Amino acid sequence: KEFPLLNSFDTTLEKEVYGELENSWKIHCKELRSKVVLAVNIFSELTYIKMEVESSLKNLQGYVFDALNNASQFQDHWYAQILHFFRLANIRPSPTKKDLGILAINPGHIEIFNPLLSKKAQENVKIAIIIWLELCVLEDKCNFLLSFEHENVVSHKDFLKELTSVREWNVLQHPYWLVFEMEQNIRIRPEQYTITNHLIENRGNVVQLNMGLGKTRVILPMLILYWSSDLEKNAIPRLCI
Repeated sequence: KEFPLLNSFDTTLEKEVYGELENSWKIHCKELRSKVVLAVNIFSELTYIKMEVESSLKNLQGYVFDALNNASQFQDHWYAQILHFFRLANIRPSPTKKDLGILAINPGHIEIFNPLLSKKAQENVKIAIIIWLELCVLEDKCNFLLSFEHENVVSHKDFLKELTSVREWNVLQHPYWLVFEMEQNIRIRPEQYTITNHLIENRGNVVQLNMGLGKTRVILPMLILYWSSDLEKNAIPRLCI
């Protein structure tokens, strides 16, 4: 489609604005031309994926809790029995699901639950927790997609956007965003990460985004989590969204 605005301008600012609008129009037209071909049995496949995710979640959660709770594997260690009594007296905490999110962000706290774990074992537990969180988010995604089972999804914008959306950031570098996704039952979309990453790399920039695309609910919390996650970042800059 042709760009609907005339290219008559007198100033450099008008020229720049016109160019940005024209580029935006081209991207919009490109998205309209793109089509997603859905499998005939897509909801059967989604149901199967959800079952696999739930099974993996159960097994992984069992592994993590066993590693954090179980001192019997160190029964020859003098501290193993003391640790058991400390738990009975509530001096040493027993882990809960809520604690897993905290441990993903602060893996150094793993030894609070089981100080007998080696550094290698603590690293394995940390990775397992990250995978567990990813599976929690994937389970939420499956549930969201399956909620459209009785609708015409071929042209359903929300369904197609969720189905084709992929994570573009590293969960090991930003575990706090992963915890945020899990706790808020959301999935950070590529465009939301793009805006967030731009503001992180370009302090003081002003970014415009249409209403309803997650400025308040997603992007702003992402920025706050990023800037508050590391005290070495010194200060949280002013954010203009």
